Amino acid sequence: MSVPDSIAPVQPRRQPSLQQILILPFVLQLCAAVGLVGYLSFRNGQEAVNDLVNQLTQEASNQVDAHLDSYLALPQQINQLNVEAIAAGELDLQDSTAVEHYFWRQAKVFADLPFLGFTLPDGAEAGAGRWLDGKTLLLYENLPGDGQVSEYKADDRGNRAGLVQRFDYDPIEQGAFREIAAIGKPSWSSIQVPQVSNIQVAEGGANIQAGAEESRVGNYSSYVYTTAGVPFYDENHQLLGVMIADLTLSDISQFLRRLQVSPSGQVFIMERDGMLIASSSSESILRKVGDETQRINATESSDPLIRAVAGALNSDFGKLADIKTSQNRFPIQRPAAVCACRTLARSVRLGLARDCNRARIRLHGANQQKHTHYDFLELGRFGDGDRPRNPHLPLDHQANLAPQSSLGSDRQRQS
Repeated sequence: MSVPDSIAPVQPRRQPSLQQILILPFVLQLCAAVGLVGYLSFRNGQEAVNDLVNQLTQEASNQVDAHLDSYLALPQQINQLNVEAIAAGELDLQDSTAVEHYFWRQAKVFADLPFLGFTLPDGAEAGAGRWLDGKTLLLYENLPGDGQVSEYKADDRGNRAGLVQRFDYDPIEQGAFREIAAIGKPSWSSIQVPQVSNIQVAEGGANIQAGAEESRVGNYSSYVYTTAGVPFYDENHQLLGVMIADLTLSDISQFLRRLQVSPSGQVFIMERDGMLIASSSSESILRKVGDETQRINATESSDPLIRAVAGALNSDFGKLADIKTSQNRFPIQRPAAVCACRTLARSVRLGLARDCNRARIRLHGANQQKHTHYDFLELGRFGDGDRPRNPHLPLDHQANLAPQSSLGSDRQRQS
């Protein structure tokens, strides 16, 4: 019987040599050791980078905190000084000329505040500032029960140098007076736009309008602001008035731009409903729709980073009120950007500091004492009844305008 040529003889299986058997375990151990060392080095490097990023963002955040603390303390400190001046007899609210000179001197010194003044229960108002174009120093008067405001340009001695404009405005019904008086303590109002009517521009106003790149002469719709107020009382605890100082949203944004947290740093603030309050971005937080000025929601911002962070928050948490615990970091749909989120209280506001291509979100609230310097950010109505307070004033301060000896004893009791 012959074997077919197509069937090859079976070759015996080659056995590994002793040399291979001895080398293989050493090779496997070497690969495992190299891989483990590489992995540990990668993890250590990653942790070192993360620690550096966290350190840089913390430093940036602390810098923002310190600057905002100083910036936001100033209006209420000025209000408190003015209340004390009334109590000491240095400021007589019934002397209109003395009042105008007093606030004119303050407005010269504190040029970053657009308006300083007071409102009385009968609707009388007076003050000074640079609210029309940011440069021209003006005097403001609203006579009791009149409801007609007169604005005057001030000369270099604080006297009236010419009428700028007149308009109808009721500070009791439309301004921050009722809101702050109802709180009964140093506080910040909700965000407002003056509802003025029947504006009559005088020659002095036309000159300001012609010489300024942007002015509010004849149109107050762009004056979107919040008011720092301190109510003051007589010895029987009857309300005498509210000392006020305004900050516009544009002024707050301009302040954030001056912080220079880092070359790539960015800070923005928004309410819990997503409405922007201020931003260090060059993009405006307001938009014009006809003659009306509207605020912008963060999800509609033209700044891609703000829009991305707001979108990530809405996607991950549904709404800001649902953020109950700190989120160390969470990614957003943006290359090389990671956000860190921290909740501080039920009343939520948002600030973003980005450093080294990283983003960090801070949510500030009114219920933790160490962060109360951000309480001005509670500009809207958040539904939990809280209102902002200034940390540099006693929380139980009532600014009673009793005789000087009574005031001194009140201060001792408060301290």
